[in-house]
Amino acid sequence: MSKLYVNEIAPKTSGGTVTITNQTARVAFRAQKTDGDVSATNTVLFNDIGVNEGNCYSSSTGKFVAPSDGNYFFGFTGRHQGAVRVQVAIKKNDVTIMQMRSTSTNGTMGNMNLAGTGVITLSSGDDVKCVVTGNGPLGGGTDGEGAVFTGFKL
Repeated sequence: MSKLYVNEIAPKTSGGTVTITNQTARVAFRAQKTDGDVSATNTVLFNDIGVNEGNCYSSSTGKFVAPSDGNYFFGFTGRHQGAVRVQVAIKKNDVTIMQMRSTSTNGTMGNMNLAGTGVITLSSGDDVKCVVTGNGPLGGGTDGEGAVFTGFKL
């Protein structure tokens, strides 16, 4: 395969247009929960949006909606205090794809952490969210150390 290197692309005639196809829009987000705890069976609404390229994450619904078909990387980190166990699921279209659990094995009530990452194949319009699925609450980070949800298209 040959390569063509150019400094400029311009229309052949005045008033013409140049169309470049096969451009992939960048999709990436990083959202943090900083406004209070989340109890069991609730979707985590990450309120502090640091990055939202492509505007695919909604802080009002807690959902990332895929703009196009493809493989996407997702990550979650969180913590809890005062509960013996907390579970958080990453769900695709309300179906659990990945589950994280933090359990205090010695019964202490200190800070406990949980985290997970994975690659999920999505179709355009599929949604992904984090849900506290058991026990809880998940720490909401009013001290600046809240749960974080990240994702990007590979």
